[in-house]
Amino acid sequence: MLHAAALAPVAASGIAAGWIDAYERRLPDALILPLYPVVGALLIAAGDTDRMLRAALLAAAAIGLFGLGCAAGQMGFGDVKLAGLLALVLAWSDWRTAAVALAATAAVGGGQAAAVLALGRRDFPYGPAILAGAAAALAFGPLGT
Repeated sequence: MLHAAALAPVAASGIAAGWIDAYERRLPDALILPLYPVVGALLIAAGDTDRMLRAALLAAAAIGLFGLGCAAGQMGFGDVKLAGLLALVLAWSDWRTAAVALAATAAVGGGQAAAVLALGRRDFPYGPAILAGAAAALAFGPLGT
């Protein structure tokens, strides 16, 4: 029940953030950052130390991985913050769900990159691909107990 309470505001903010990123090429901190303490508080309220640790570790890993992409100039810092938040809420149930999200994000982002390059452009917003990967993980991934 608490996981659903965490997923709902993340999904609502994700939809808005994805549209903004698609049109303005930015992921607003006002939509992403306030959700970190909300999801964290709900994780703590669930009282499961293993889930809290798994979610925190995978969120840190996502921030580190996407941070490398940001440092290389391949994505913005908003993408890093979004990836961390999504990893936090997806890893709550099962680490494989977060892994499916990462793989789906890479697939969607790779397809998007190929299309953008075929059109002769060089950059594109990556937030929608991250969100599509998370949605695919929820829809088709091994969401655990």
